[in-house]
Amino acid sequence: MAALYERSRQQGHFVNEQEEREVNYFIGYVEGAALGSPELCLPSTPGVRDQLCSATATYLRQNPGNWRLAPDALVIKAAEPLFPCGKKRARKP
Repeated sequence: MAALYERSRQQGHFVNEQEEREVNYFIGYVEGAALGSPELCLPSTPGVRDQLCSATATYLRQNPGNWRLAPDALVIKAAEPLFPCGKKRARKP
């Protein structure tokens, strides 16, 4: 799905409805994993979602050996350089 995300961003459109669904699933997953992570501090500024997704897709492409990690861990590893927290936030119950 990350490769589809990158391709659709590059082309500026989706090839079909299935691709659109898969890309939107990827976006939703990445955003949800990042928002739920105590390791990340996301600003409430425009473009954060695109930065998260682009960083995650790039990380996945450049680090295929890490695909064994849990999906949320991959999102955190990809986004932490962009949105680190000085101190880890406590998880909400």
